Amino acid sequence: MNHSASRTNYNRLSRWYDLFSKPEIIFKETCLHLLDVHFGEKVLEIGFGTGHTLIDLAYSAGENGKVFGIDLSDGMLQVARNNISRSKLTNLVNLQQGNEVNLPYKNT
Repeated sequence: MNHSASRTNYNRLSRWYDLFSKPEIIFKETCLHLLDVHFGEKVLEIGFGTGHTLIDLAYSAGENGKVFGIDLSDGMLQVARNNISRSKLTNLVNLQQGNEVNLPYKNT
């Protein structure tokens, strides 16, 4: 599937994505454990979906850290922004729409 088709698909699914992605929680928990983010670290998540992992990463990185996210879908971007805003973490999370091929970040 090309980027355009993926974007269209995830835009259509974004409002309901959390309802059918519950089985993915075990994988998210395992990945967060293996990643082992510490206070003050910077983290980039590519394909952040509805933003729940970004929230967990922001709590781990803390106020001295920073979490960046990039997702192809503007629908997922909006849902993630809403979830992060409700979590009161907007100052720790920077979101952008884009793809993994042309990352808009410096290597820091």
